[in-house]
Amino acid sequence: MAANTRQKLLDAAESLFSQQGITTTPLRQITELAGANLAAVNYHFGSKLGLAREVLRRRLDELNSERLKRLDQLEAQDDKPATLDQLLEALIEPALIMSRDDALGGMRFVRLLARAYAENDRELHRFLREHYSHVMRRFARAMSQALPEMDAANLRWHLDFVIGALTYAMADFTGHFSHMNQIHIDAKTIAQHLVRFAAAGLSAADAAAAPSTPTGTARTLLGG
Repeated sequence: MAANTRQKLLDAAESLFSQQGITTTPLRQITELAGANLAAVNYHFGSKLGLAREVLRRRLDELNSERLKRLDQLEAQDDKPATLDQLLEALIEPALIMSRDDALGGMRFVRLLARAYAENDRELHRFLREHYSHVMRRFARAMSQALPEMDAANLRWHLDFVIGALTYAMADFTGHFSHMNQIHIDAKTIAQHLVRFAAAGLSAADAAAAPSTPTGTARTLLGG
């Protein structure tokens, strides 16, 4: 029963946070939707911030576990090093699949992530940075092998552009991907197009060997 209550609270919070924002959604509204009481929130999560963290963690842990599993498999290849396209696919495809699968959070969770980054909640931002920035660092290290002329600062900067494009594709702000020519385009197909686009841009930047740029990074839904 306790596990069921915890799941209901997570589902209710994810739904309401995505619609109204985290800071503006009262706990009482969450507990009413979940059929629970305020004491249950304290018991399972300690606070509203703890609840918000767990709502984010249950989706992002699964997403980044899949990304890192794919990266591990690529790095374990004995015959040849992973290509840039393969590394980008491991980074991009799981996120697009998540954004289009309601069982993994779907567009509801994408909206929630957008709100989480837009809201000025330093504790929540610190949580996201501390728990997930290592994923981008691992991918950056792996990609540096495929982009030998690009220094670390430039690579991280250009990866921000890739994550920005991924963020746009995940959110599908205009409905372009789902309604273009009245044909449904699945996540894997979108990923293939985005991988080709990103690989071309990164390869061109590597060939140009541009001078280093500032290391500050933009806020994006799934960046490090």
